[in-house]
Amino acid sequence: MRFSPVSRRVRLGSQLLAAVVGTAVQSGAALARLQGPTSQPGQPLPASPAPLFASDDVIQLTLETDLRAVIRDRDSTRAQWYPATLTYVGEGGSTVQLAVEVKTRGHWRLDPDHCDFPQLRLDFQGEQPPGSPFAGQDKLKLTTPCRPKRQEHEQYVLREYLVYRLYRLLTPLSFHTRLALVTYVDAGGRMEPLKRYSFFVEDQDQLVARHGARLLEIEGAGFEHLDFDNAGLVSLFEYMIGGTDWSIWGLHNIRLMQDTLSGTVYAVPYDFDWSGLVDAEYAVPDERLRLSSVRQRLYRGQCRTEEQWVPIVDRFAQVKDAASELYEGLADLDPKYARETRAYLDAFYRVIGDPASVRREIIARCRSRA
Repeated sequence: MRFSPVSRRVRLGSQLLAAVVGTAVQSGAALARLQGPTSQPGQPLPASPAPLFASDDVIQLTLETDLRAVIRDRDSTRAQWYPATLTYVGEGGSTVQLAVEVKTRGHWRLDPDHCDFPQLRLDFQGEQPPGSPFAGQDKLKLTTPCRPKRQEHEQYVLREYLVYRLYRLLTPLSFHTRLALVTYVDAGGRMEPLKRYSFFVEDQDQLVARHGARLLEIEGAGFEHLDFDNAGLVSLFEYMIGGTDWSIWGLHNIRLMQDTLSGTVYAVPYDFDWSGLVDAEYAVPDERLRLSSVRQRLYRGQCRTEEQWVPIVDRFAQVKDAASELYEGLADLDPKYARETRAYLDAFYRVIGDPASVRREIIARCRSRA
């Protein structure tokens, strides 16, 4: 398991943290907020997705920059921004070029011993032209293949993209993503162009703005500080995908946002490449968990009674067919992996569909600390 890097985030004691974020909300309205827009007076409706995320169609792009220098820039504390040009086909078939800057990002995948090609962040310069899919964008994460010369690593990109889509089936309190087929071009001609699947992830500031919320950069939060049903949804989702590489307490692969009107705090998971559902060759579970592989599920989430699990389990049941369809509708996804994933998800649904299995695999293994 990867561990959270040294952080400058505020870490508060439990009493002070409770005073800041309040206690968990345990009302029936909470799950309604997780499932979709609410019509309750005073509750802000989530804004419509930005143009980039309004479609699930693959967008084809060319990103040209000093690619050789970018790939070599692996210092997370001093990574530079490099001028770049993003090119795509606009309305009417015209070629559109946007001035952007690009830099490396990440932690584990930033290490050249781990990945040949780093994860990227794009910074859009100025206003985008009318009708541009990038209208309203400022900074965007771009998830790239770790080792682009190996076909399975491009498959990992598709797999992780689908995990984001899977979570979005369950709740709008999630990061939007957009799959892209990107041709990476070195402006100096010193490298052969690379054409690989990648995907954009919505900026966290855009996420919280959509929901009338603010970002909480506070370590030390527990399940008791979150919306009660949001904590359950995140916990069961991580179990569904074979996720153990996350922590609310440490803000590891979790973002916290607070509704500016109600004060309710919600967790939003991200970064799923170490999950069992992605099953990347480099992903291994923390040895302290005594798991044979990341494919082996282990519940590490919120404690709830059988009765309290009912609305959460029902929510997962509602999206079962749509979840299976996700793995049938992506043309370049390896068909063998798609079959294995549907079987992996079926095993999850057998657990949550059997009260004895829920008691044994979930309730008996819950954690008091997040």
